Amino acid sequence: MKTYYILFLATLFSSCNLGLTKCEDVQEWKINGYKIVKSKCLGPVGLHYYPLSLYKDKTFLGENGFQKDSCTITFQPGNSSYLIFNICDNSLSQIKPDKKEIDLKTVDSVQMFSNIFKQTKLLSLKQIETFIKDWNKSKVSDYRSGNVDSVFYPTIEYRLTVWADTNKSEFLCRNYLLSNRTNWTYYINQKEDTSYFDKIWNK
Repeated sequence: MKTYYILFLATLFSSCNLGLTKCEDVQEWKINGYKIVKSKCLGPVGLHYYPLSLYKDKTFLGENGFQKDSCTITFQPGNSSYLIFNICDNSLSQIKPDKKEIDLKTVDSVQMFSNIFKQTKLLSLKQIETFIKDWNKSKVSDYRSGNVDSVFYPTIEYRLTVWADTNKSEFLCRNYLLSNRTNWTYYINQKEDTSYFDKIWNK
């Protein structure tokens, strides 16, 4: 009985993976050296879906395209580039991170607001030094379209406000990610320590 069960599972697995997905190209657009290909695919469960693939000079850049409306298709081929194609007028716009490092010598104070406790506290000099250094060497995570205040789902955990000379910089934070109040998010540390901001708050 055990042998029969194993053979049954093997047969089922093989039959499901014979021609797992069948696709055919149904439409393409060429814009500013890029080529977008729309395919019609039939998955193993019998449902059609329509992935969008992006190429540049015959190099495949991915199939993470999203068609927002009848004219707009967006792609994020890499961490530091977000492409917006208008297939109606054949135009392309590109959004890149606008990260500005902070000179620690100019920092007067840093306030931290907890969205959970609805309280604000001032960071110590050592905490300020650590955070500024980590922000300056942080790496891009991704671009998230939509309202900046909702860049983290379901909501932010902390908000950091940096006062430097007469300038004010605000950061939205969750787990090991933060946003400099833009649609771009950054890794505050490469260890992906989800308690990074909790440790600052609780210290």
